[in-house]
Amino acid sequence: MRRRRQQKVLSVAAVSGLVSLLLLMWPLVATGPMALIVAVSVGQLLGTIALLLFGAVVVHDLRRAHVLDREPQPSLPPPPPRDESLP
Repeated sequence: MRRRRQQKVLSVAAVSGLVSLLLLMWPLVATGPMALIVAVSVGQLLGTIALLLFGAVVVHDLRRAHVLDREPQPSLPPPPPRDESLP
């Protein structure tokens, strides 16, 4: 992804997340079962889309910086060499 396209995707993710939050707060104002069902269903869909778009940009950025390509560093020191004189 190019820089400009990443910014567009992040903007869409931000707007989608904000609309999702507004939809999830809507049943507090408009009481009724349909408002609740629509708000939760559509709000969750838009929130999930926002999360996936944001995650895609982050993963792409990490790959471009070669952070995900590096070999993992061992967390423990290597064991000491064995003494061959011992059985």
